[in-house]
Amino acid sequence: MDLRREMKNAGIGIYVVFSDDEHGSEYTQPYDKRRDWITGFRGSAGIAVISLRTAALWTDSRYFIQAEEELDCANWLLMRNGNDNVPKVITWLVTEASETNWSVGITPVFTTGLCSIPDHKLLLPLLNSPIERVKAQKNSVERKGMKICQIRDAIARIKHIGWIEQQLNNGKSINESESIDRLIFYLKQQDKFQYLSFETISASGDRAAVIHYSPTLATARSITKDKIYLLDAGSQYLDCTTDITRTHHFGTPKYLEKRAYTRVLQGVLEIANAIFPKGTYGRSLDYLGRMYLYRDGMTFGHGIGHGIGHFLGVHEGPQSIALEYNQFEEALVDGMFISNEPGFYKPDDFGIRIENDMEVILANKSAYNNKQFLRFNTITLVPYERSLIDVTLLTKVQLNAINQYHAKVAKILEPLLKNDKTALNALYSRTKPINRPSIITKTSELDNRALPIIGSSKLITFIFIVLLLH
Repeated sequence: MDLRREMKNAGIGIYVVFSDDEHGSEYTQPYDKRRDWITGFRGSAGIAVISLRTAALWTDSRYFIQAEEELDCANWLLMRNGNDNVPKVITWLVTEASETNWSVGITPVFTTGLCSIPDHKLLLPLLNSPIERVKAQKNSVERKGMKICQIRDAIARIKHIGWIEQQLNNGKSINESESIDRLIFYLKQQDKFQYLSFETISASGDRAAVIHYSPTLATARSITKDKIYLLDAGSQYLDCTTDITRTHHFGTPKYLEKRAYTRVLQGVLEIANAIFPKGTYGRSLDYLGRMYLYRDGMTFGHGIGHGIGHFLGVHEGPQSIALEYNQFEEALVDGMFISNEPGFYKPDDFGIRIENDMEVILANKSAYNNKQFLRFNTITLVPYERSLIDVTLLTKVQLNAINQYHAKVAKILEPLLKNDKTALNALYSRTKPINRPSIITKTSELDNRALPIIGSSKLITFIFIVLLLH
C-alpha cells in the first residue's frame, strides 16, 4: 500500500504514528507495532510523522544509535529529541503543514495561506489521575512481596552469571540470545514467576552503548572475556515486578571501562544514600546520580529512576528521578518503589548501566522542627562487578557502602545456593570485601580523582612526594 497515495485520496496532509496502541499501552502486541512497520525502527519510544513530502522520526537519546542503524535514512529524517536546533513534534507539524503562511525571509510580506484556529477549547486540560498516586504507594502486603521476590530474582541472576563464567572458562561460545534463554530457564525455576516484565536487553561490547538494544537470532553477538556485557532484565511474579541491570566483565577491563563503571556506581550509591524532606520531587535528586560522571566530562541522556508496579507495569508513575520537568510527576512518599539506574555510553565502544530497585521509607524526623524526612532502601540483591571497580576513585563512605551491601547479599543468598557450586563461586568472587591500597587512600580523600596514566619514573616521584607530605 502506498501511504501517501492513500493520504491524498483521504485529504490528509500529515499522518502521525505513535509507538503505543489505542489503549495507550507501553508494550504492544506485534500486530499493533504500526510505527515499527512503517519506519523499520524497533525501539520502544518514538513518534513517526509523514507528510506529503517528508517523513521524520522523533526519539530520545536512548535510541539514537539504534535509529541510525534501523532507519532508511534516504527517506527518513532522524529528529534527536533534546539536541540543539531539533524542533518539537508540534512545532515541526505547524511549519510542515502546507496551509500555514510564513514569511519567505527575503520579502516583508507573507506568502498566501490561511490557518483557522477556533476561539474555544475543544479538549479539557490533562489532569493527574488520582488512581496513579494510590497505586504507586504500596500497602503492607505489596511492600512485603516487592522485597521477598527480589531474593528469587537474585538467585536466578547469580546462577545465570555463574553459568556464563563456567561456559567461557571451558572455552564454549555463548551469544546474547542464548544468554537470555538461559536466564529465562533459571527464572522459571523460581516460585510465583509468570513471565518477563519487558524485552530483555542482552548486549555485548559496543552493543551495550545502544541503550535499549535487544538481539535477534540474526544479530546476536558472542559474549567474550575481553568485552563488556550488559544485562537489563525484569520479571513479573504474582507478588511483585522487578527491573535489574548489571554490567559484567569476564576478563581484564580497560582503564576507561573501569573508570566509567566506577563513576556510574558512585552515582548509584549517592542516590541510594540520599536523605530528603517529605515533599521532595525526584528531579531534585537527579544531580546526585550524575555528579561523579560530570567530573570526568561524562553524562547520559535518560532518566535515573522510574516507578515500579506490583505485578503491573515495570514503568509506572507518577514518581520519577529525571532532569526534565514532568507535569504529572508527584513528590516521593513512603511506600513508593522506584529504580536507580545511572549509566554511561561510549558509541562504538561500550556501555555501562547499573540498576537497582528501591523502596521509599521513612527516615528520622528533624530535631529542629519535627519535619518528616525520607530515604531509600535498596531491595535488589545482585552484587556489583568487582573487576570493574576502580577503588582509587571511591570515598571511604562509598567503599563501606559497597562492602556492607555485598555482605548483606552474601548472607541472604549463600544458604539458598549451597547446592550449586558454580553459583556460589560467582557469589563469593563478587561479594568478598574490597580493600583500598593505603597510599591511594590518602590521596583519594584529598581529591576524588583517579591517578592519571603516567610513566613509571614520574609515578615513583609522585609517590615519594606524597610520602613526604604525609
